[in-house]
Amino acid sequence: MINFSLEKMSRVLKEKADAATKYDLVARTLDQFSDKIASATSIFIKPNLVSKELYPTTTDPQLLDTVLEFVPDHALMVGDGPAFDAPLNAFFNRKTRGVTTNHPLKRICDERGVKFTNLNKSPFEKRRSDRGFKLSLSTVPQSFDLKISLPVLKTHSICTLTGAVKNQFGLVKPIERARLHSSGVSLHKGIAEAAVLEPFDIFIVDVAETLVNAQELRHGGRKTHLGYVLAGTDPVAVDCAGLELLRTVDAKLAGKTIDNIPHLAFAESYGVGERRYECVGLAKM
Repeated sequence: MINFSLEKMSRVLKEKADAATKYDLVARTLDQFSDKIASATSIFIKPNLVSKELYPTTTDPQLLDTVLEFVPDHALMVGDGPAFDAPLNAFFNRKTRGVTTNHPLKRICDERGVKFTNLNKSPFEKRRSDRGFKLSLSTVPQSFDLKISLPVLKTHSICTLTGAVKNQFGLVKPIERARLHSSGVSLHKGIAEAAVLEPFDIFIVDVAETLVNAQELRHGGRKTHLGYVLAGTDPVAVDCAGLELLRTVDAKLAGKTIDNIPHLAFAESYGVGERRYECVGLAKM
């Protein structure tokens, strides 16, 4: 089994994946975390559910299904808070802004008998970091033993990239997310602080398909094939490995490092993870 501890440098699982192999690869990746999973009685799973747009804007529903199939004996909940400006349509209830049964991620949960919760409507608790930064975070994940994050790695028009670290930002109260998006450096600090205040245990990042130029099609994103799955316990290291991949398909990222991506630099300085990493494959387990 791969050792994902932070001894000397973080280890990031990196494997090539295509439409035929991705889901089996995700199941085999989860097997690397079997000790963590076996020791938990309850698991909270956070996909990346941004808007009405489908994969790769949001988490691949079949990937979520693969994860749910791997952990059938646990008390489970899946949840996310869609973007504060997500257009209302058949996937989002106009009255509650909740996710309807039409959404593919919600349908997967319904078929598995797993509750999907809209974190935008959950109770929030104002929390303060060691640096005095205050955020209102959903209280839902706090009651679970293990937390699994399922982001999609993409270029981001404001934050340069979105991936493992930024996925926790969906736990923040929507009105605060909206305010922070127009606040410059505070946005980047807020993303890092959310990762500090509500850390997740396992990150499985889909990089089989991605978006370059922007994080959603409606914002100018373009679908691009990359063909990888990344995983680990250190979200900063996972995103650094992801940046290396994104640089091969997005010329705007050429020459950029973690120091050019403020939320990752802040996350490292706050102790969320570190930039030094070693990529390993399943064959080196």
